[in-house]
Amino acid sequence: MTGTVVWRLRVATGCVLLTALSFLQQPGRIAADTKVDLVVSPLAWLGRALHAWDPAGNFGQMQNQAYGYLFPMGPFFALGDLLGMPAWVVQRLWWALLLCVAFTGVVVLAGRLGIGTPAARLIGGVAFALSPRILSELGPVSVEAWPSAVAPWVLVPLVTRAPGWRALALSGLAVAAAGGVNATAVLAVLPLAVLWLRRLTLVIGWGIAVALATAWWVAPLLLLGRFSPPFLDYIETAGTTTRPTDAVSTLRGASHWLAYLSGVYGPGWPAGWQLATGTTFVLATVAVAGFGIAGLCRRGMPHRRFLITGVLAGVAIVGLGHLGQINGLFAWPLHQWLDGAGAPLRNLHKFDVVLRLPLTLGFIHFAATAFRAVAMSGRWHRGAPAGAAGGWQGASPAGAAGWQRGSAAGPGGWQRGALAGAAALAAVAVAAGPALTGGLVGNGSFLNVPGYWRNAAAWLDAHAGTGRILVVPGARFPSYLWGAPGDEMVQPLLRSAWAVRNSIPLVPPTTVRMLDTVETALAAGRGSTGLASLLARSGVRYLLVRADLDTGRSGAARQLAVRSALESSPGFTPVARFGPAVGGQPADSFLDNGLDVPVPALEVFAVTPAASGGAPGAARAAVPGASGAARAGASGAARAGASGAARAGASGAARAAVPGAARAVAPVAAFDVADARTVVGGPESLLALADAGQLGPGPAVLAGDLPAGVTTGGTVLTDGLRRREVTFGQARDNASATLTAEQPYRLRQPAHDYGPAWASGRETVTRFLGVRDVTASSSYAQALPLTGNRTEHHPFAALDGDPGTSWRSAPGTAGIGQWLEVAFERPRTVRQVRLTVDRGADAIPTRVTVQAGHERQSADLTGESVTVSLDGLLAVDRVRVTVDQVWSVRLGYGGVGISELAVPGLKAHRTLVLPGPRPATGGLTPVAAVTGPSTVVAAAAPSTPACYFLASRPYCSSEAGRASEDGGVLDRTIPGATGDYDLRLWARPRAGPQLSTAIDNALAGLNTPRVTASSVGLSEPAARPGAALDGDLDTAWYAADEDRNPWLRLDWSSSQILTGIRVGLGPRTAASRPWSVTVLTDSGPRTGTLDRTGLLKFEPRVHTNDITVLFTGGTAAFSFAPYSARTERLPMAVGTLAVLPDNATVDGDRDTVVRLPCGSGPSVSSGDRVIKTAFTATVDDLLQRRELPMRLCGPDAPLSLSGSRVVATASRYAEPTRLTLLPPNAGPPSATPIDTVQSIDRWSPTSREITLDHWPNQRILLVRENTNPGWEARLAGQRLEPLVVDGWQQGWIVPAGVSGPVQIVFAPDRLYRTGLIVGGVLALGLVLTVLLIPASPLSRPLERRSGRRSVLLLVIGAVALVGVGGYAATGLMAAGLALLVAVNLAGRGGTPGVRRGFLRVEWWAASTAFAVAGLLSVRANEPHVAAAPQLAALAALTLLWLSLWRGPAAGGRGTAVASPADTSSATPGSAPPPR
Repeated sequence: MTGTVVWRLRVATGCVLLTALSFLQQPGRIAADTKVDLVVSPLAWLGRALHAWDPAGNFGQMQNQAYGYLFPMGPFFALGDLLGMPAWVVQRLWWALLLCVAFTGVVVLAGRLGIGTPAARLIGGVAFALSPRILSELGPVSVEAWPSAVAPWVLVPLVTRAPGWRALALSGLAVAAAGGVNATAVLAVLPLAVLWLRRLTLVIGWGIAVALATAWWVAPLLLLGRFSPPFLDYIETAGTTTRPTDAVSTLRGASHWLAYLSGVYGPGWPAGWQLATGTTFVLATVAVAGFGIAGLCRRGMPHRRFLITGVLAGVAIVGLGHLGQINGLFAWPLHQWLDGAGAPLRNLHKFDVVLRLPLTLGFIHFAATAFRAVAMSGRWHRGAPAGAAGGWQGASPAGAAGWQRGSAAGPGGWQRGALAGAAALAAVAVAAGPALTGGLVGNGSFLNVPGYWRNAAAWLDAHAGTGRILVVPGARFPSYLWGAPGDEMVQPLLRSAWAVRNSIPLVPPTTVRMLDTVETALAAGRGSTGLASLLARSGVRYLLVRADLDTGRSGAARQLAVRSALESSPGFTPVARFGPAVGGQPADSFLDNGLDVPVPALEVFAVTPAASGGAPGAARAAVPGASGAARAGASGAARAGASGAARAGASGAARAAVPGAARAVAPVAAFDVADARTVVGGPESLLALADAGQLGPGPAVLAGDLPAGVTTGGTVLTDGLRRREVTFGQARDNASATLTAEQPYRLRQPAHDYGPAWASGRETVTRFLGVRDVTASSSYAQALPLTGNRTEHHPFAALDGDPGTSWRSAPGTAGIGQWLEVAFERPRTVRQVRLTVDRGADAIPTRVTVQAGHERQSADLTGESVTVSLDGLLAVDRVRVTVDQVWSVRLGYGGVGISELAVPGLKAHRTLVLPGPRPATGGLTPVAAVTGPSTVVAAAAPSTPACYFLASRPYCSSEAGRASEDGGVLDRTIPGATGDYDLRLWARPRAGPQLSTAIDNALAGLNTPRVTASSVGLSEPAARPGAALDGDLDTAWYAADEDRNPWLRLDWSSSQILTGIRVGLGPRTAASRPWSVTVLTDSGPRTGTLDRTGLLKFEPRVHTNDITVLFTGGTAAFSFAPYSARTERLPMAVGTLAVLPDNATVDGDRDTVVRLPCGSGPSVSSGDRVIKTAFTATVDDLLQRRELPMRLCGPDAPLSLSGSRVVATASRYAEPTRLTLLPPNAGPPSATPIDTVQSIDRWSPTSREITLDHWPNQRILLVRENTNPGWEARLAGQRLEPLVVDGWQQGWIVPAGVSGPVQIVFAPDRLYRTGLIVGGVLALGLVLTVLLIPASPLSRPLERRSGRRSVLLLVIGAVALVGVGGYAATGLMAAGLALLVAVNLAGRGGTPGVRRGFLRVEWWAASTAFAVAGLLSVRANEPHVAAAPQLAALAALTLLWLSLWRGPAAGGRGTAVASPADTSSATPGSAPPPR
C-alpha cells in the first residue's frame, strides 16, 4: 500500500508540474485558442450549437462542428465562466487538463503493457504530453490536440487477457471523451485499437461501442456534410496539407502544415514554427524519435509487432498523398482524391498519434534499458515489476521478480547506459523548449476584450431589430491593436444578425462573391452610388466600421479607403462612435505613407439608400436611444506607430452621433415575378446594375438559377461572373485577370473561384482579335499564392498600343529567362520587332532575344526601346521575346516588364465576351432561354486610385494605386445582340499630363505661371506639379522615387521682379522635406537654406521670366509599410511654392466648372460608327477623379450594334468605366414593387410562419438569408419550388392566386436535434452499462496471440511501407529480407560474439539510419521533397520492419534471447507475451 501511495504521489507531482507549466505561458493573457466564444460567452456558444442553422452569422449558416463543443471542451469553459473564474485561468486549466490526461494515459498504458520501469514511464509520459504535435497545437488550437491526449486511454481498457463488453464500452467512452469538434482528429484515435484487437468479433463489438458513444456528434456531422456548402474547397489544398508529411517530418512529429506558415510579422504558431524549422529543435525531435525507434528494435520490448506496425501504419496514413522525389504507391491518385471526394480527410497529419504513441512506448523501453544498465552495474538489484496489474498500481514495486546479480551490461555498460539515458532526457528537454520558455502562446494574446466592443454590441442589439450588421473591413483572420482573438468579435458579443468577410466561408460561394464585391468597392475608396441599395436589399441595416484592426497583420483594407468610400457614397450616415481614436502618424516617421489617419476605434453607419428613403440622407431621423448609449470601458486602444502595438486609451464613450436612422428591411418579402429581373452574370453584377440605375427593389434572379417556365419582368446582360482564378489564401489582390475560355488554371486546387455550380461555360471570358493568343512565362496578373497580384500587368498589356500599360512577370521569379510570346492567327513574315521596356518594374532588361520560328536574334538595351531586325525569310506562327540579362532596381513591383511589343502590320485587340446562347442542360436555364431585347450593362474591372480623399483632403501614395485590367479600353462582345440601343456612358477623369494641364488652366489667374517638374512621382491630378501653386499645404507635388535632384520650374509670360521664395509642406504629408535650394534665374542663381518658415530671400532681387528651383538638400523621411513590414525612404515633395513679393497663386477654386469639348470623353464605336463624347465637371471632380456621366456628341440617334461588339476607348482626359445599352422604349425597373407579405406570425432560427395576401400572379417569396437545400416552404399543403434570389438568397416560387399561411422550416434541424438527443441517450446507456457490469480482474496475464494474427501485422507493416515508399520501399524490403537470410545462415555457425554483434546492429541500425535522415533533412534546401533524407528515413522504417524477423541470437542457435538489460520490464512467467 505504501508503494502504491508513493507511486500515485509521483504521478500527481508530474501533473502538478505540467499544470505549473501551463500557467507559465504568458500568465494573465488570453490566447487565441480554438474559439474566442469559449472565453467570452461560452453558454451562448453552446446554446447556438443546439440548432443546425445559425441565422445570425454571415447571412445564415450551417453550424460548422459546433456540436463538438457540447462535450467536453464547451462545458469545461462554461463551468469556469459560471464560477466567475478569469478567462485566462480557465484556459490554462484546460491546457493543464489536456497535458495531464496525455501524461497519465501513457503512464498507465505502459504499465498495463509491462513496458519500462516506473521512472521511465514517468519520463515517457512527459515526453508524450510535451511532444511536438501537442506543443504546436496547445496554444492556437488545443481542441485538435485533445484527441491525441485521450488516445492512450482508448487502449487502456482493451489491454487485458480477453476484453469483455465492459472493456469495449470503456474504450468507446474514451473515444466519446475525445469530443467531436474535429472528426479527423477523433478518427485518429481508432487505428491503434483496431490493430490491438485484430480479432474480427472484438473489432465489431468495439466498433459498436464506439458508434454508440459517438452517435451524438456523428449524426450532426453527416448532416453537415449533406447540407453545408463545400467550404473545404476554399480554405486549403492537398498540396498544402501534405507537403510537410514526408517520412522525416512525420516521424519527428512536425507534419502539421500550419506550423510552417510565416508572414512578414513572423509565424502564426511560434512554438510549432520553432519545432518545425529551428535546427536545434529539428535535431532534438529527431533524437527523441530515434530513441523511440531504438527501443522498438530491442527484442525484449513487449508487443513489438503491434507497436512497430502502429508506427509504420501511422507514417503511411499521415503521408498519404505526399508528393516528393520518392513517392508512395498511388501517391498521385491519392493526392487528387484528397482534393476531391477525400477532402474531409485532407489534413491527415492529425493521425500523428497513431505513430507517436508507439514511438513514445519505444522511448520508455529505451530509457528503461539505459537506467537498468546503470542500476545493475556490479550490484545486486531487485527486478522491475513485470506485467503488474494495470491502473495506478501497474507501476507499483510490488510483485518484483526477485534478486539478480548485476554487471550484465558488460564492461563499460553502465557508462553507455548513463550516456544513453542522459541523451534521451536532454533530447526531451530540448524538444520541450518552447513550453519551458513560456512560448506556447502565439502572437496576439490579449488581456481582455475592450469595453468599447461590448458597448458597441449592446447599442447594435438595441437598434438593429430585424436588420443585419455588416462588419467592415473584412479580414482573413482579424488581428486587432489590442490582440488577435482569431475569430470575429461580433460572434460572441452580438445577439443581432451579423456578417463579415473572413477566410473560412461557411456560406455559399456566391455569398462570398457578393461580400467580395462590397469589400472591393470599399477598398477602392471612391464610393459607389448603388452600394447602399445593394446592402439594403441584402438585409443590412448598419455597417460596423472597425478601425482598431491591425491593418498590416490582418491584410484588411485601409481605414482611409473605407471611410473615403463611405463619405463618397450616398446612403451612409454615421450614427454612433465607440472607443478612443486610433491611427494617425508617429511623431518622428510615417506609417503607410501617411495613409493611416486618426479615426474612432468603432463607428456605426446607418444604411439609408435613396430607393427606400428618398434622396440620400432623407431618412435620417434620430436613432431612438442614441443619447443613452452606454459608456465604453477603460480598456480602449490607440495605434502606436509602425509596430501597431496597442496602448491603453481613455474610456471610449458612445459619442453623440450625427442624427440618422437606418430603415429596417423586412427579413422576408414576396414580389410579383414581373417585378423581378433575370441577370446574366454573377452576384457582383448587382452592384454594377445599381450604379447604372438598373436595379430596383424587386428581386433579381441569375440566369443559371432561373427555373424553366418562369418568366421575369426583364433581362439584363452583364460582364460579371468573369472566368478568373482566385488565390483563396490571400486577402487582397487575390484574383487574376480575366482568362480566355481555354486558358488553363495555374494553381493546383480543387476550386478556382467562388461561383455558382452552373458557372462553367457561362462566364465572361477574354478573346483576342488579330492574334491567336498572348502568353508569358509568368505574369503579375495571374493568381499568386504568396503575394498580391496586379491585374493590369497581364501579357496583352504589351500589345495594346498604350505605353502606360505593361506586362510584368510575377514577383519573386528570376528576371532572367522570363519570356513573352505572341501567337498569330495565321503564319506571317516578321522582319522587325520593336520593344519598349517597363522601367517601373523590379528589374530592367538589358539584353533580350527575339525568336521567330527557328530564327533567333539578340540585342542589348541601353535605353527604354530597342528594335530587333530579323531576316524574315519564312512565315512563322509566333514570336517570343526572352529576357537574357537584367539590371535589378527595386523590390515589390513585379519582376521584369515590357510595355510595348510592336510587330509591323500587326493590330491586336482584347475583348471580353459575355455568355452566349447554348443548349439547356441539367435543368438549368441558359442564356438561350432569354428572349427579346435585353439591357446590357458592362463595367470596367475595378481600379484603385493613388490618392484618397477624406473631408476633401488628399492622401496620396503610389503603394495604393491599382489600375484596371481593362486599361483605357472597355471592349465587350455580346453574342446574339443586334439592333438599336440607347447608349449611356460613364467615365472617370484620366490621370495624366493633359488632365493636370486642364486643371491648371481652369485655376490659373492672369499672372499664374506655368509649372513643370523634373519628375512626377504620382500621376494623380491631386499630386501634379501645379499643386504647388494652389496655396494649400495639404496638396503637394511628389518627385519620383528615383529622382535624387528634383526641381520645379515656373514660367511667366512676362518678366517678374522677385525678392524670394517660400517653400512649404503640410505636417501630415508623407514625404522628405526640402531645406536647401538653388534657384536659377535670368539674373543668376540664388542658393541658400530655407528658414523655419520655408523662406529664402533673394539678395539682390532678380528680374526674370522664369525660375528653376533645385532642391539640393532635404530632411529624409521614412515610412513603415504595414502590409510588407518594410521601412522605405520617401521621395521629396512640395506643398506650396510661393514667390515674393506677389505670390503667384491661382484665381479659381475647387468649385470652378470645367467644360471640356467633344472628344474630351471616351469614344464609343461599333462597326464603322464612332460616337464622340464630352463632359462637364468641377475642379474637385477632376481632382478626385469622380465617375461622371458622358454627354454624347452629334445627333441623338441610337447605336446600332455591328458584329455584337461595342468598344469605348479612353481619350486624353477620361477613361470609360461603365456603359449601358438600353433597348428602345425600355423603362427603368419598378421603383415601388408591392410586397404581399401580410404578416410575420412566427420567426425562430429554424421555423418561421408568414401570411401572404391574395395575389393573382405568380410571385417570388424570398428570405434575406443564404440559400440552403435544407430550407422548405409549404403553402396550403403544397411544397413550394425553391429558387435562388440575387445569386445567394433563399427564395421560392409561389403559384398564381395562392395565399394564406406559409410554413418555412429548416428540415435538417429536426434530424440534427434528434441526433443530439438520441446520441446522448446512447452514450448515457453505455455509461450505465459500464457501471452495471462488474469489473473483471485486470491482473491476469494477457492472452498470447496466434501466429496467424502476428503474420497479419507483418503484412500490414509491409503494405504500409509500400504506401510510404512505393517501389523504393519494395526494393529495400526485398534486399533486407535477402540480407537477413544471409545473416541468419552466417550467424548459425558463428561465435556468440559474432551473434551479439549482429544483435547490436539490429538494435541500432534503424535509429542510426533515421539520424542520418535527420541530418540530411537539415542540410537539404527542400527537405520535404528531397530524395536523400526520404530514402534514409525509408531505410530506417524498413530496418524497423525487418527487426520483427528473427535473426541470429546471442544466446544460442535459433532462439531470440534478449540481453538482461532488455528484460528489465518483462520477467518470465508474468510478462505479457510479444504481440
